[in-house]
Amino acid sequence: MWTTRREQPVETSDPERFEAISKELLELSDRMSATMFRFTARQMNKDDLSPNRFNALRALRRDEELTMSGLAERLKVSTAAVTSIVDKLEAEGLVHRARSKEDRRQVFVQITPRGAEAVKRVIDVRGDLFRYMLKNVSPEMQHNWLELSREICRLLDKKVTESEQDTKAGQ
Repeated sequence: MWTTRREQPVETSDPERFEAISKELLELSDRMSATMFRFTARQMNKDDLSPNRFNALRALRRDEELTMSGLAERLKVSTAAVTSIVDKLEAEGLVHRARSKEDRRQVFVQITPRGAEAVKRVIDVRGDLFRYMLKNVSPEMQHNWLELSREICRLLDKKVTESEQDTKAGQ
């Protein structure tokens, strides 16, 4: 059972209502994503970070070091695209590259302290936004939001895994 913004219970067995809720959720999700991006884009712009450069730094902050191909895979971009991203980040002193001592063909990318600080500033802005939202809803809504977000992530992970398995099976 779902509720609309008018708090009317909706049976998911009603295809028209279910479709209306699905459409509204998609619109709200798009609106939230766009608003959060606009909010954090100011900080990214201060550090001259595009979304791709920010995502690369965030991946490197998490893993500390990735090969160029590993970073490309993580970002879901080509190796040529990741080379361009890393070139710009390296020119700004946010990452550095090092060749593998075992295999000179392999190039590793590491985040610098300056790069880690740039990521931290953007993440802090996002954290501020979430703290603002949480302060303005009841403790019950905070709990429900957290539980629903966990379930959404679980379902998204499941769907992505299924989709990737279908893609591999079809190859």
